[in-house]
Amino acid sequence: MISRKLHERYAAIIFDIDGTLADRDTNVLLPGVLDWFEQHNAPIRIALATNQGGVGLRYWMVRDGFGQPDKFPDQRDAENHVQAVINQLPSRFRDELDLNTLICFAYQSKKSGKWSPAPEGHEDDWQWSSAYRKPAPGMLRRVMSEFHIMPNLALMVGDGEEDQQAAEAAGCDFMWAWEFFKRDRPEDAP
Repeated sequence: MISRKLHERYAAIIFDIDGTLADRDTNVLLPGVLDWFEQHNAPIRIALATNQGGVGLRYWMVRDGFGQPDKFPDQRDAENHVQAVINQLPSRFRDELDLNTLICFAYQSKKSGKWSPAPEGHEDDWQWSSAYRKPAPGMLRRVMSEFHIMPNLALMVGDGEEDQQAAEAAGCDFMWAWEFFKRDRPEDAP
């Protein structure tokens, strides 16, 4: 069951997906996730916020004719991956998560620092905006705005430094996934 402390402190919990809730390659839920969701009965809103930058990289490769785009997911693949994770959670969460799952497709080259272009007609779409790709706070701020809560009432749970940095930039609290779900600390944990 969710601890009383979390229940009293937060109105919303925002989860990363890959490495936090599920394995990024197999969609298999990670230890503690299903148990937590099965036992969660507090009036805390739940949202998901995930970077799926492989989509932006693939689009960029296809558009500009370089690399091996088939190694990366397209938008439908990424959306199916996220839905496969949601479908493993108890059914009482699915409607809420279908409405409160944010996916950012923007990709930034580590070499050049350039951002992937957005597909034609999606230039103003937040899902393709660098302001929404963690560690930027866009997705977290969007959740808080839609839930009508102040940052101090939100908790971000993630497994990467970009999750921690996004929470800090958005002004909300952060907790490592391995702590939240009471898993062993990964060897490569920050």
